[in-house]
Amino acid sequence: MKQTRPAFTHDALLQTVKKAFEDGLKAEGIKDKPDTSFSNIDCMMAGLAVFTFKFIVKDCLASNAPHITELTEHNMRYILGCSEGDHAYLADWVNAMDGEDAPSFKETIGGVAHEYEYFKKVPLNGSKNAPLVTVIRYKETKKKAKKGEEKTTKWMWVTDLEVTSQNIREIVKGARARHHIENQTFNTLKNQGYEFEHNFGHGTQYLNHVFSMLMMLAFLIDQCLQRLNKRFQEALQHCFGKKSLWERMLHSLYTYEFIPNFETLYEAIVRPPPKSSFCHLKQQNSS
Repeated sequence: MKQTRPAFTHDALLQTVKKAFEDGLKAEGIKDKPDTSFSNIDCMMAGLAVFTFKFIVKDCLASNAPHITELTEHNMRYILGCSEGDHAYLADWVNAMDGEDAPSFKETIGGVAHEYEYFKKVPLNGSKNAPLVTVIRYKETKKKAKKGEEKTTKWMWVTDLEVTSQNIREIVKGARARHHIENQTFNTLKNQGYEFEHNFGHGTQYLNHVFSMLMMLAFLIDQCLQRLNKRFQEALQHCFGKKSLWERMLHSLYTYEFIPNFETLYEAIVRPPPKSSFCHLKQQNSS
């Protein structure tokens, strides 16, 4: 009888704080769970125990009654994406409201028109025990740079936060930050050379967590360099992406034989010197 080897997966919970509040990222590994009866939210709560957070932002897949009930039971505040196609009952409900039940206002900043609306105590669906949520609708209209045509984009979210005309801007910023988090954090970790989805080793206890924390430490250092180091910024722009930059850095180390520091390495990527100059530098440092 053929024996099957056990398969392992490793999860990590990342907290990203975006512009609406402050910049930063924190990571915590979720410990292995032999009990398969644990739900996803149980595992998430195990990681969230080390975090201080304002609310959770998720996409449209999360705006369903069972998940909202779980979040509420764990006293977790939320902003969840919502689409009219997937929430027809909710959309019909808010469309039937009049102006008194739907506070709204418009403003134009830098040539971009913003329109905000919110609706309180809206049933998520048509069932008897449907959760009551606050619905936020936001519309942005701006002109295309080349054609001069207007482009309007609409968003909708459900939340349990207390929404007012004074704080709706900040709540919308927090909701929209999910796209920045996905693109600038997780997409970078997965596709820009950090190999976030690659399993480098399971180990007996903490090896996989050590690897993931080392990866996050490297990502943090690169974020600091990207913001503060002009030569790193220049090299990154020259390579059109981080993955290409890592490859060029490794290639330069082999090509020029000796590079005394990272500043010289970045300079070599942007303005490659004659190979002989680095050989001469190596001889000087060796002596």
